[in-house]
Amino acid sequence: MNGVAWSPDGKQIASVSGDGSAVIWEAESGAFVRTLRGRMGSLSDVTWSPDGRFIAAGSNNNLVQVWDVQSGDMRAFEGHTGEVYAVAWSPDGRTVASGAYDGTVRLWGAR
Repeated sequence: MNGVAWSPDGKQIASVSGDGSAVIWEAESGAFVRTLRGRMGSLSDVTWSPDGRFIAAGSNNNLVQVWDVQSGDMRAFEGHTGEVYAVAWSPDGRTVASGAYDGTVRLWGAR
């Protein structure tokens, strides 16, 4: 595991790992809910949107990947020239901030 995050309602946990997958778990029971697949590459940090509908993760292939947790649909945002190691949602849930080893912070319109 490279990162874990609680959902805003505390009912689920998202984890990301080196195999490029994000996994959703039930917090109370620890039961597996679903695996979310993205582009190849190791995923690092993970964060939930404030409304709990989406997760975002950084990756070693310089991408920010955002999934709809229910449908599994994924959007990838390209622009960093180094591994993305930090992601955070804005309080209004419209924007994801990412930090990378290229020394930049970028903002992405994630909705």
